[in-house]
Amino acid sequence: GIYFFITLDNATANEVLQKNLSEQWKLQNNLICNGDYFHIRCSAHIFNIIVQEGLRVASNALHKIRESIKYVKGSKARKIAFKECVIKVRGIDTKVGLRMDVATRWNSTYLMLESAISYRRAFGSLAIRDRAYVHCPSNDE
Repeated sequence: GIYFFITLDNATANEVLQKNLSEQWKLQNNLICNGDYFHIRCSAHIFNIIVQEGLRVASNALHKIRESIKYVKGSKARKIAFKECVIKVRGIDTKVGLRMDVATRWNSTYLMLESAISYRRAFGSLAIRDRAYVHCPSNDE
């Protein structure tokens, strides 16, 4: 027998494609186990959807953190000002740096939060120094 695999994401068009292929090959009796395992959803994609839904609980805080990182990285002058705030508050391990997340990758959101939390006092210092910086997360956030 000949076996092959097709890897698709969960887009609607791909759902239709896999359904049509499955029905066609069932008619030709070309599927193993009568096609029961023809379409297996990507567990990493499903896990990402679950985590992203859970992150909606903290969406306001996440928005402020994303905007804070974008603000700091948005110009050379703000990067310099933020670096001065980091020096001023002392005790921040700067090896990691600020990381921006990718919305479709939950682990990148984790890495962003992990980096941002170590800089939380510097963000507070920047909020005092720079009145244009309006997205500083509160202590609770």
